[in-house]
Amino acid sequence: MADKSYTGALSHVSMFAKNLPSSASLYAMLVLLGLVVGPITAYIAHISDPLSGFAYALISGAIGGILAIIVPTTINIMLFKAIRSYIRVKYIIFVSLLAELTYGIFLIFSGAVFYIFHSYALALAAIIVGDASIFAWWIFVNKLIMNRSKNASMFSLLQPTINLIFFLPASVIFFGVTLPIGVMLIKLYAAIFVFLLISYTIIYFIDSPIKKSLGFSGIDTFSQMIQNWLFSINIAVPNRKVKKPFGEKADIGVDSIVCTGKSGKPIFVITVPNIHFGPVGTLGSSNFPYLIERHINLRYKANGVVLHSSINEDYNAISSDQFSQLRRTIDNTMKHFRQGTEDQEYSYYYGESNGAMVKLIKFGDSAIATLTRAPRVTEDITPEASVIIKHALSGFAKNITVVDAHNSRYETAPADELAAVKFDSKVLKDYLEAIKGLSKISSSKTLEVGSASANICEKLGNPKDLAPGNSNAIVFRIGGRDFGIIQFNANNMNPKFRERILAHLSKKFNIDFELYTTDTHYVNSLRQTASNVLGSTSSYSKMSSELDKMVTSAMSNMKTASLFWYSETMKNFYIWGINQREKMLTAMDSMIATAKILIPAIIAAGFFVAAWIITLI
Repeated sequence: MADKSYTGALSHVSMFAKNLPSSASLYAMLVLLGLVVGPITAYIAHISDPLSGFAYALISGAIGGILAIIVPTTINIMLFKAIRSYIRVKYIIFVSLLAELTYGIFLIFSGAVFYIFHSYALALAAIIVGDASIFAWWIFVNKLIMNRSKNASMFSLLQPTINLIFFLPASVIFFGVTLPIGVMLIKLYAAIFVFLLISYTIIYFIDSPIKKSLGFSGIDTFSQMIQNWLFSINIAVPNRKVKKPFGEKADIGVDSIVCTGKSGKPIFVITVPNIHFGPVGTLGSSNFPYLIERHINLRYKANGVVLHSSINEDYNAISSDQFSQLRRTIDNTMKHFRQGTEDQEYSYYYGESNGAMVKLIKFGDSAIATLTRAPRVTEDITPEASVIIKHALSGFAKNITVVDAHNSRYETAPADELAAVKFDSKVLKDYLEAIKGLSKISSSKTLEVGSASANICEKLGNPKDLAPGNSNAIVFRIGGRDFGIIQFNANNMNPKFRERILAHLSKKFNIDFELYTTDTHYVNSLRQTASNVLGSTSSYSKMSSELDKMVTSAMSNMKTASLFWYSETMKNFYIWGINQREKMLTAMDSMIATAKILIPAIIAAGFFVAAWIITLI
């Protein structure tokens, strides 16, 4: 992932880095809210009543607060959890607490209205307006956070209705009077109708800029981001049936290198789709590396090794459901590889210029070239730069697969290093010089390989900087020289962490390893940005111990093998397209600018209209 600082529409995402308190702490806040709001409301409403001293207000108000806030909210939380069982309780308490905070403010305000005007009708209007406004909040929660558009309105009636039912006995405590429940419900639902109009008016003004610019719902997009943050799920996808669908169709190459032994069975399959594994969490193609590895492992009983192509985020898939198209392509590849071993020459080349390294394995008329600048930053490569690199490598083999090792990132690096490798960048020139300087290190007519995989993520306790799935080790032996690949399902790597791992493996095994990450954005979210590189939270001591076991296993399985290269093209595969991120941010900036002006005015007007209607009924 290239440097994409959070500016403009993304400048507020830091709030998502805040961890919520525990469920117990949040519920304690709810109880405290009820025990504070109740006595304050009772005291203000009867401040001039000589029979209602402070002690009376404290005790009766506490009972009123329990009835008006704590009990109905507790019931709402339990019902919400029963209906949306996949949501963690603390998030349900959190959104319910925010709703009740607004309701509590209006309860206190109603006490002040009752004291000033001595009018229960006006006090009741204030309470019902506050309760009805909760409906608008739950519309937001259900439509935007849960993406439940069809039943958002019905479900949003739940908490306001429960609040009103339990307010009836509390009203006697606070004001000494109440109304029949039928009249109260009519007033409440009349006010709710006003807030229903407010909610959908706001949604329209928020949604229209993105729909006009990009052809898909901004509400769905925001919903995806929030769902990923809270629940790690992906429900909504951009609508591809509109006149101006998000993204564009492209023919995407999927390179595969299949390694087989004498038995003809595949030992491992290196898969390099020309796809960027983003944008975040489980959205788009972020989780494709895990899905690819798992599919190859389960169906073909071989180690699936996914590497990062020389591509950037313009090549993100639109939706996670596109994996089915990629899976079919992999299956077609596995039908074409030749079983058994093949008589072909294997060679290992190395070139370097100004820290830019190129490591190339050639087999027959095919080759796989790895690019890295570690310990300097290794980031995405633009499509234009990738074409230039492949052309420069074309003299070495007919079929070329270029891999970005994506194995070094630190945020204090110069901005031009954090940016992607572009066609006019100094970094590209360094890579081209390294390609010119490629020299053969070893060659042989025979190839020996050893391969092993392990679920290091699980063994390390699922650290936040490592995505689910297996890590892989491959050891190649060409002409008596050993070198290898260690692959992690992660997004880049701390350079010091990389250096420690490589130094340890070199000393212990005397093998020239390179470390790779898939650039999976599964490990990224609004809370975990591009800085969440491997080595941020993973323990070096535990990691090195697990790698020792994996490499030892690979070395113990060394056998004569052959490599076969095959490339399949996915036709009409939806990707983001050029500068789509910038277009999206421009539309979001427009949406935010509109919201800042219109939303406060619409909400204020809505409160006045709702209060006026309530007093008329």
